[in-house]
Amino acid sequence: MQTFKRVLPWLKALLGLALLAFVLLWVDWSAALVHLRSADLRWLLLGVVIALLLLIVKTIRSGLLLRYVGVRVTGFQVFEAYMAGQVLNILLPFRGGEVVRFGMLGAVDPERAPETASSIVAEKALDALALALLVGILLLALPAGRAGEAMAQLLPQVGALLLIFLGLLLLVYCSFFWASSYWFSSSGHNCFR
Repeated sequence: MQTFKRVLPWLKALLGLALLAFVLLWVDWSAALVHLRSADLRWLLLGVVIALLLLIVKTIRSGLLLRYVGVRVTGFQVFEAYMAGQVLNILLPFRGGEVVRFGMLGAVDPERAPETASSIVAEKALDALALALLVGILLLALPAGRAGEAMAQLLPQVGALLLIFLGLLLLVYCSFFWASSYWFSSSGHNCFR
C-alpha cells in the first residue's frame, strides 16, 4: 500500500501528460502560429495573468467558505480539488467539476461532507449574484434609444427572476444544513450562523 501511495502522484502526472498530448495532437499548429504572430502578446499575457489571479482568488474563496463551515482542509487540497474541477468543466460537455471537487474534498473530511456540499452551493450562489450584478450594471450602461428602452423594460422581470433564483439557492443551501443535522449529527446546524 505504501508503494502505491508513492506511485500514485506519478501516475496522475503521467495521465495528465497523456491527456495533454492527446489534445495537442488535434491542434493545427500552422494556423495557431499565424494567429499568435498577429496577436499583441501584451494583451495575451495580460489575459493569462488575470485568469491566473481569478483562479487564485476563487480558490481562496472556496477555502474560506470551507473553513467557515468547519471543514478542515489545507490550501493545497482546496487548490488541487478546484483545479481538477476546472479541468473537468473544460474537458467534459457538461458541468461535472463541482461533483469531482465535492468528492475530493469530501474524502479529506468525510464527517463534514454535507458542509462541503453546502459550501459549493454557496459558491455557486455567489457566482450567480456576481453575474446578476454585472448584467445589471451593463443594462444600466446601455445607451438611450430603442435597445436601451427595451432593456430598461426588461430590468424588473430580470430582477424578479434573479430574486426567485437566489431564494431557491438559499433554500437548497439551508436544506443541506437541515438534512445534515437530521441524518449525520445531533448538533443541529443552522444555515444562518
